[in-house]
Amino acid sequence: MSVSPCELRVTPSCTGSALTGLRGCDRCRQALRDELRALPGLHESCAQSLTPGRRPEVVRVKGGGIPGGISLNPTAVSVRASVLGVLSSWTALIVDELGVERPPSRRVHVLSTFLYRNLDWLLAHEAAADLAEEITDLADAARAVLDPSTSERVDLGSCGTPGCGMTVYATIGAGSDAVAHGASCAAGHHVAASQWLLLEEPDEVAEGVA
Repeated sequence: MSVSPCELRVTPSCTGSALTGLRGCDRCRQALRDELRALPGLHESCAQSLTPGRRPEVVRVKGGGIPGGISLNPTAVSVRASVLGVLSSWTALIVDELGVERPPSRRVHVLSTFLYRNLDWLLAHEAAADLAEEITDLADAARAVLDPSTSERVDLGSCGTPGCGMTVYATIGAGSDAVAHGASCAAGHHVAASQWLLLEEPDEVAEGVA
């Protein structure tokens, strides 16, 4: 019987074989389970960083009858919205394709638990690699909000390696040493800095030079 390679690539440089009936190895499966369990806490912690002081990119929101306006951390707002949106999307997939009852609420901890309980079904699905990438990206983004002293991931576009198509990202250092350390995708394909602009979608490049 042939053995299929892991498609999830959640753990660095994964070379494991997919479990029977699934598209991922046991190590990546466990790592994804851990990230799903961590998301509710990360989502809640991001709420505490909505006020200034955690990151420099804070915008002033005026109006609404609040004297002087309020200050919000746009990165934290975006990450929290993304967590809810992604979990809701995968929940809808399970409900639609399995015909199971929808979770009682759209709260993050409820949706995360629902996905956790149906994870093996998702890992057998043809979109398993997309799930793994989105969940790990969300967890990484939330941790970057909570610990701005660490490096930050910037997505650049789809990997051009034939048969890959995963997202290529650059790791940007924080503070006075803010430099790009390199760009690669989760599969380990590296891209030189001179090629980063070539990763953009053609329409986006066209709009930028119009």
